[in-house]
Amino acid sequence: MSIDLARVQTNMVRVDLDGRDARRLRDLLRTRGVIFGVSGPHRLRLVTHRHIRPDDVPPVVDAFRAALED
Repeated sequence: MSIDLARVQTNMVRVDLDGRDARRLRDLLRTRGVIFGVSGPHRLRLVTHRHIRPDDVPPVVDAFRAALED
């Protein structure tokens, strides 16, 4: 999985899953309360909204890590 942080200039982040199944990951993370869109078979589209605080992000990162280890 990779994110080009140099290109991130918005509240939207597109994630390339390097061949992993985007829908499977979306469905797994949804059960953990993390909701986002799929923008291709191996790409995700994540968006933070104005009500999301910086301290809301680490639990999402932890959920991604755990899901990718499954």
